[in-house]
Amino acid sequence: MNRTDLWVSRLRTDDPNAVFDKLISTLRKSIMTWEYFVNWKKVYKSLSDLDLDLNILNYAAGHPDAESRLRYVIKNHPSVSKVLPVLVALRSQNKSVLVTDIDSAGCEQQLAYKFDSNLSVDEAIYFSRKTGIIDLLINIKNVPDYVLGVEVGLDSNGRKNRAGTSMEELVKAKLHQIACKGDIHFLSGATYSAIWEKFCIKVEPDRANRRFDFAVKSMGKLILVETNYYSGGGSKLKAVAGELKVLHDHLANQQVGFVWITDGEGWKSSQKPLREAFDQLPYILNLHFCEDGLLEDILIKCEWY
Repeated sequence: MNRTDLWVSRLRTDDPNAVFDKLISTLRKSIMTWEYFVNWKKVYKSLSDLDLDLNILNYAAGHPDAESRLRYVIKNHPSVSKVLPVLVALRSQNKSVLVTDIDSAGCEQQLAYKFDSNLSVDEAIYFSRKTGIIDLLINIKNVPDYVLGVEVGLDSNGRKNRAGTSMEELVKAKLHQIACKGDIHFLSGATYSAIWEKFCIKVEPDRANRRFDFAVKSMGKLILVETNYYSGGGSKLKAVAGELKVLHDHLANQQVGFVWITDGEGWKSSQKPLREAFDQLPYILNLHFCEDGLLEDILIKCEWY
């Protein structure tokens, strides 16, 4: 079975334009799973690591003279200084923070802060005053509860990466289903060395740190799979399409198969680079195509080299 046979069998057409139009029209608007929203395990772990110091800092919370109380706390419990950056949503434990300080005369100086037990009380108080931490402490009742909210907010920054992870998990689930139907084995997060160790197939690397989302051995042939998801357009999509065309050629020269599974409405505004890749790569799928059986046929029935 070749690519045209696959289209006729599964999509009832041999017209590349019709297949590409269907690829675009069936792109998913979202692939959010429940894990997309908040990584609670990570949030609670971060909170637990700071629990003692956050509760000590509660001594200053809700008090009109929070600055005096904060000074007392830091003087008697220097380790509390390490939680100050978290109060302003800054992850800088064990790292230096460089701040440009401008005085009333317009003169600048660079202030370096390392939030550990060596930070002086005056430095900690000045940082807390200038960043608004003093005012914050006056107006909140419970520091750990406040930091829980901060950690949830910081964790939301990881949602972009979680979309990519969700895409991998969806494809992985489909590969598990397919593997039950034939002589198919696959490896997630496959480096060139891992492919050799698991399948005893040597692939000449295009770059040392290349990691494929999946390496599949099916009926004695090796097929490498890349997945990604783009909710929005931009120049990155063009760059990715170009890079994967080069990667395909590199693998084809070694008689190694390559499948690109991509999705997301970002492609609707970047159709040109995707179409160029579609015309040159044998197999570009989205999740809808995978569900329709195209991935299964590619791995089990299609001819490669």
